[in-house]
Amino acid sequence: MKRSVLALVVALFAGIAVFGAAATLGVTSKKVDSFGADQAATTSSSTPGDTTAPTLVSLEMFDASTAGVGSTPNGKVDRVVATFNEPLQGSSSNTPWTLVGTPSGGVKGALSVVANSTVATLTITEGAGDADTAVGTFTVALAQDAGGIRDVAGNQASFPATSPTDRAKPIPVSLTIANGTGTAGRPDQGDTLSVKWSEELLTSSLCGSGFSAGAEFSGNLNQDNFVRIANLSPQDELTASMSCGLNFGSVALGSASFVGSTTSFGANAAGGRSSALWAPATRTFRLSLGSGVGTAVSAAVEAVYTPDTDIEDLADNNATGSVRTTAVQF
Repeated sequence: MKRSVLALVVALFAGIAVFGAAATLGVTSKKVDSFGADQAATTSSSTPGDTTAPTLVSLEMFDASTAGVGSTPNGKVDRVVATFNEPLQGSSSNTPWTLVGTPSGGVKGALSVVANSTVATLTITEGAGDADTAVGTFTVALAQDAGGIRDVAGNQASFPATSPTDRAKPIPVSLTIANGTGTAGRPDQGDTLSVKWSEELLTSSLCGSGFSAGAEFSGNLNQDNFVRIANLSPQDELTASMSCGLNFGSVALGSASFVGSTTSFGANAAGGRSSALWAPATRTFRLSLGSGVGTAVSAAVEAVYTPDTDIEDLADNNATGSVRTTAVQF
């Protein structure tokens, strides 16, 4: 009795599909005749279509220079960068993107996706609100859309409202040097210097002795050389230090006449000490000058504060930028 036996051998040549790529299946069949001899084998293969949508790998927010575009950060978030797990089709449609709680009141701008890259960059048109580089309540969502984010097979990506990772560096946004009870225009005891920041700072990066995120730092600088104005040309420079390893930076005061020689403001004795305060709620760092007397400069001059780059925000981004004010200082 003549009979045939069909043997099927299925081989998965591509293994598991990676990043939504198609796997290739190969099927080989052969016949055996009634005497047990092999007949000619035939092989066929097919490639199933990619049906897996791209997934989000990372979502980050930036102020200008940290995104690599070469401009100066101004304390306002101006782009989000979404990275996916596979190459994408080119796209410029911002329609499926939704931004909520954008810092400084920004709104979504243009989208750029270079074909075959894994990165989508959505610019943000800066708002009129105060400089703010904190994530806060900011979220970004992406809906499926035929002209939106798609892989090369056309699968449409989406993700729910997601808080981006903070990649925006903290910058000082205002500087105020105010007279206390002494002579206007002359540095002396009770005068204050206040710097407001674009976001909350890591307290331990300001003063390393046991402070944590969200903590208020205040302390008397109980040495006579912890706040100094150095007599330099072309302008005097104010610096501050503390035994905890205070990170402050420096203030170029706009005139070489505030002190006749390098002068310290503070003393070991109570009542004569300078002090420092970090208030997380208002993002403000303040120095108060202790005992010491400089010379008066009655004209308005420009002072410029440049922070120590070891100062960090809560996401460990290092401080950058500078801030200036023109006034009768002290």
